[in-house]
Amino acid sequence: MVLKFRSKINGMKSPFIFLLLFLLQHNAFPQSAQSYFPTQTGFKWTYRVNPLDSLNNPINLLAFYQADSLAVVKDYEGRAANYILSKSGTELTLPFTPFSDTSYLSFQSNDAYKYYRLFNLDSLLGGIGNRNVRSMHPFESSNIEAFEGWFAYYKFAQNVNINYQIFSKDTSITIDSLTIPIRYELKGKRLTDQTITTELGNFTCKKFLLTTVVSYLPLPILPIPLYQMLDTSWIAPGNWIVKQIFPSSAVNLSAIGLGTFTVPGNMKEIIPALVTGIHSVDSPPINFMLYQNFPNPFNPVTKIRYLIPTPPSSSPLVKGRNGVGFVSLKVYGVLGNEVATLVNEYKVAGSYEVEFEASKLSSGIYYYQLRASDYIETKKTILLK
Repeated sequence: MVLKFRSKINGMKSPFIFLLLFLLQHNAFPQSAQSYFPTQTGFKWTYRVNPLDSLNNPINLLAFYQADSLAVVKDYEGRAANYILSKSGTELTLPFTPFSDTSYLSFQSNDAYKYYRLFNLDSLLGGIGNRNVRSMHPFESSNIEAFEGWFAYYKFAQNVNINYQIFSKDTSITIDSLTIPIRYELKGKRLTDQTITTELGNFTCKKFLLTTVVSYLPLPILPIPLYQMLDTSWIAPGNWIVKQIFPSSAVNLSAIGLGTFTVPGNMKEIIPALVTGIHSVDSPPINFMLYQNFPNPFNPVTKIRYLIPTPPSSSPLVKGRNGVGFVSLKVYGVLGNEVATLVNEYKVAGSYEVEFEASKLSSGIYYYQLRASDYIETKKTILLK
């Protein structure tokens, strides 16, 4: 009887081992989506961000920095959410800049969810020359609940190179008097894992490609792409996103009888936290401030505020004119070309506000940059006609 029993076990062994190997192969070193995110609140990320031109070359002149912080974990719109605060600025000002934006991230098993809301397509398209672009239902603010919610952006257990739908919405926009049916959708794809090198060391990452597509719908079954934006992200265990690239993309409206234009991209990579020197009591710090323009987006006039503090007598900013320093404030296009000079003169310490009038410029993204001695800060603005 014992031998017979053993025989049955041996007969079952091969399929049992096969099943075990199959499960191990498809779930080797299983890691939930949560394991790729930091565990402690207060965790901080610092990134260097380089705008990209139409050929996806970095525009080093316009580089800036971004800092994110995991503030708290609490409920948001029905889910336990990680509240991530964000801010941007120069290497000198970023540590003193307040956080100005919040995003929300939640996890369920092998999926990472982001809370997404789209108020309108106007800013997405960036304007079309001098035309009047208006988005229709469901993007109007009174109907925003129709396009707002939690969506599974990153599927960590997804098979490699297989697309998955994140969301898809059909609506319409009006350009001048022409109403155009469109589809707005976001697709995801998990790419092959990749080890990358950063200033913080090497990371073996999950790699994802997110694709945003806006299509013209002459027929619901025949979408014609007008705009496509790619987002490639490298996500490291315990660190989350350590590198992200949005290449510049073309908006092609020839299918509806309009022209084409380019939406600039950017590349951000994780770096060590920025360290600010400590000043003694006898030598107060020199703190500048360049504020975000208001309104933003604007058409065609906006205001820009900046602060020039009183420098110590040893500062290179001082030119023997009772604390007066030379200041420039200029506006650049997405290719780094100068389009306007707002300030280019000596200024005494104080708070200033200048007006940027852009009626002769086309719709799109612009950068304005403040320079004073070795201080440089750049911010982005959108002209939307």
